[in-house]
Parts: sequence; C-alpha cells; structure tokens
Amino acid sequence: MKQYSRIFDYLRAYKGKIFIYFLFTLLSILFSIVSIGMLMPFLQLIFLGGKTGITTSSSNAFIQYVNDFLNNSVQTKGKATTLGIICLLMVSFIILKNIFLYLSYYILNPLKNRIVNQLREDLYDKVLRLPFGFFN
Repeated sequence: MKQYSRIFDYLRAYKGKIFIYFLFTLLSILFSIVSIGMLMPFLQLIFLGGKTGITTSSSNAFIQYVNDFLNNSVQTKGKATTLGIICLLMVSFIILKNIFLYLSYYILNPLKNRIVNQLREDLYDKVLRLPFGFFN
C-alpha cells in the first residue's frame, strides 16, 4: 500500500483537474446511457405503432415524463414528427456524449504526460544520487 501512496503524492497537485476529468467522464457516460435508452421508444413507435403510441411504464419520474411527452406528441403531432423528435434527441445526446468524452481526454492527456515526466525526473535524480558502488 505504501507504493500506491507514493504514486498518489504525484496526483495531489492536480486535484482540480482530476475532478474535472471525472466530471466530464461521468457526463459522457450519462449521455451515452440516455442516447441508448432513446432507442426503445424509437423502435416501439416504428414496429408496434398502433393507436397506443409509446407504452412503457416506469417508476422513474424522468422516464415517465419522457414517455408522457412522446405519447402526447404522437397524439397531437403524429408519428412522423415524433420520430423526428426522437431522432433529434438521439443525435444531440450522442453529440453531447462525444463532446464530453473529448473534453475528458483533453484534460487527461496533458495531465498524464506531466505526471509521467515528473516520475521520470524523480527516477533520474534518484539514479544520479546513488553511490558508484551500487552499479557494480
């Protein structure tokens, strides 16, 4: 465990950037899940169709709100418009997922390079301070 604490000492200087990295990664995961979840009403509307529109009951308030919105949209605007709305939502969620994924990599790569560079410098300094007899 002591080795890990030594590695975490290098990370201590970058707490804020690490937090931002995890935040962007979590947002990317969230939008990825939501974009995949939007496939269900899309496929239901295409294949089941019928007069019922989108039929899904859920205990989650957000999912129930989206289902109610889509059902109202089917009844008032028609199926073609509702399919367009679902497609726009899916594309926008995928774009947001990719933007947050890009931002997380944008934060991570320079951070990773700085930490590896600092580890190399410390190792080089350690090797220079070792006595000559160590290398025999």
